[in-house]
Amino acid sequence: MMNYSFEIVYDGDMAELLEDEGITTSTLYKVFEKFVQEELELIDDETANFILPFINPTSDKRYTLYGNYQFKCSHIEFEIERKRQSFSTFNNFKNSIKISQ
Repeated sequence: MMNYSFEIVYDGDMAELLEDEGITTSTLYKVFEKFVQEELELIDDETANFILPFINPTSDKRYTLYGNYQFKCSHIEFEIERKRQSFSTFNNFKNSIKISQ
């Protein structure tokens, strides 16, 4: 198994939306961990988009996360975006979750 770390970044508006929907950082971690382990084929120095559907286990509601990720030197940085809204740099993001595996 490959060693890697990952970080999930998003802006304050997205943080409020996630909180309002009852999506916790723990839920995000589990969703992205499963995505990395089961779906993602990692290529070093890769930057790509992702579309990640999931079901919130506490509410059984369906959601889809959109964004970009970059994999470099065993670190994956996921940037969650709001649909139809793009952010130019990671500097706009005030919230992040950092995970090491």
